[in-house]
Amino acid sequence: MRAAVVIGVDAVGGGLPRLQAAASGAEEVADWLRRSDYRVSLFTDREAPVERSQVFRAVADLVDAGTVERLVVYFAGHGFLKGPVEEFWLLSGAPADAAEAVNVVASGNMARYRGIPEVVFISDACRVAPVSGVHSGIAGASVFPNLPPSPRAAEIDYFYATRPGDPAFERSGTEAQAAHGLFTHELLQAHIDAPQEALLTIGNRDYVRSEWLRDVLADRVNMRAEGISLRLTQSPDLQVQIRRGCIALNEVSGGDLESRHQASGDPPASETESSFRLEWTEPDPIREVPRDRRRRPAVVGSTRGTSGRAGTTIGRVRGSTPPGPWIVGEAAKATEQFQERVRIIASPRRQRGQVLGDGYEPRLKCVGDLFGEIVPSAGLTFHPQSDVDDDVMTFQLVGRASEVAVRFADGSGMLLPVIREFACEVVRHEGRTLAVNYSWLPYFENGVKELRAEVLAAATLGLLDTTREAASELARRLRRLKRFDPMLGLVSALAYVLAGDLGGAASVRDHMRRDLGIDLFDAWMLGGAGGSPVSIRPALPLLSQSWSLLDIFGATVPEDLRKLERVPGFWTVFERSAMNEVAGLVRNG
Repeated sequence: MRAAVVIGVDAVGGGLPRLQAAASGAEEVADWLRRSDYRVSLFTDREAPVERSQVFRAVADLVDAGTVERLVVYFAGHGFLKGPVEEFWLLSGAPADAAEAVNVVASGNMARYRGIPEVVFISDACRVAPVSGVHSGIAGASVFPNLPPSPRAAEIDYFYATRPGDPAFERSGTEAQAAHGLFTHELLQAHIDAPQEALLTIGNRDYVRSEWLRDVLADRVNMRAEGISLRLTQSPDLQVQIRRGCIALNEVSGGDLESRHQASGDPPASETESSFRLEWTEPDPIREVPRDRRRRPAVVGSTRGTSGRAGTTIGRVRGSTPPGPWIVGEAAKATEQFQERVRIIASPRRQRGQVLGDGYEPRLKCVGDLFGEIVPSAGLTFHPQSDVDDDVMTFQLVGRASEVAVRFADGSGMLLPVIREFACEVVRHEGRTLAVNYSWLPYFENGVKELRAEVLAAATLGLLDTTREAASELARRLRRLKRFDPMLGLVSALAYVLAGDLGGAASVRDHMRRDLGIDLFDAWMLGGAGGSPVSIRPALPLLSQSWSLLDIFGATVPEDLRKLERVPGFWTVFERSAMNEVAGLVRNG
């Protein structure tokens, strides 16, 4: 069975403008999916508010049924990002009710292990930072039930209307086309008279391949936005994991579904479907786009030729190499800019004196900020080491590893592992943790620094490609190098989990366990969270995204610690209000 949960919310509180087309766009998508034989649950705020409990119940019933082979979850409305791994769709009660929102990342993580083989998320919503402190307080929750994980991991496609940081433009009501989101419009238009190379034939019926959609939608939506206003640029973020995947049928303009079913030898799915006639509205002319492109256009920092098409010439950090295949297409420029910022903050100090000492004692350095307080675990002692610009601490460690709570100058802080023979460097800028690097003191192999900068920059910005092929290629490159920086291993394990490859994540955990003689919390959890024969450090996740995976993998963390306030971002950074409890956790062992 194919099923869909379709949501459209025009109006929310908190001073956000009322949308004109979210509800109507959702209704159109619901009709479109029904024509492809989906069982659709539709929720809009035309007549009553949309509540998260309604959406949750609809999804939970589909999970409980155990017969759904493909589930589409569509949302049109207001959305925002609190960080690269915290994304929310706002429902009618938000933001006054902080729980009345859909946590998109948590929903995707839950969906992976709920027994439905194929899940498709379609989001026609903004992905911008919160506009006020009120919006920053939204917590939301998953719309998938919290159940023991299914042994069958789903493949998941994400169709986002925009890249992170972009708004999702709506057409003006005076436009010739229906007034709904550009992305929804182009997605539906791409399923009318699609070319032969776009089609996937299943049971004598032609569907539009998701891989083809990935290749053409970015150009189509961006060009349509430019057609409305030269100031507008909208580039979708399309992450396709499902092999030979599709969403809906290819529809033929000017014909009815009954004649098409007769031509294909298939009976109509329903009376409603057989009587439906497509209404074709001639779109504004758009330039032809290549059909065989595998990557999305480089919009940020791109060049434009005389034809007006977006090119892919992007600036590079001096001496850098082309980005790896694990970075989504248009992310290359942003990733390089991030690497350059980290380099500028961290590099100039290296020539002012040797700060690592002569031995292999574990060290901790803060670049771009100061340590306000350091709380070591029992039996761990430290002493400061002089450096012109940075705080540097050397530890006397008993055993393979320990942990330390560090508070920065603004009162926020982190819980970090102290690992024998490793130096840790935390790079901070304007109150944000940009990077956490560990370097093996006995030997640091050539190439590690460059690859680490690229991978951690992409991960920190939320721009890693999460397809299975990209995750495998990333893990292959990091197989040896994660010995020199365990943070690379954590990113590799996370990429495997996001790609649905639990065996790959378990392999990373096992390799890191042999190398370090301990389990890092995130590697242990992402690798299955089974009983560990070695100690686990630190006591809480280092990666922000791991918090939304705790229940999925059965990792036990007390509820009061889960509720500690954290700063949005890739790394787990606790707010000032939470650091006393984190420090107490370390002191009490």
